[in-house]
Amino acid sequence: MPSGLTPTPQGSRAVDREAFQVFAGRLYDLYASTYNETLRELGHGVLVTGR
Repeated sequence: MPSGLTPTPQGSRAVDREAFQVFAGRLYDLYASTYNETLRELGHGVLVTGR
């Protein structure tokens, strides 16, 4: 599944909003369905940033 982040010539990343929304939605579904603390912490950082 693409994250929606693509490299730019300047060395940073551009965001494809539609692809990122799909990625974040699926990540949230995984985050909400697990009790694995490590997985939840890793997902939390991406979800908070993607708000």
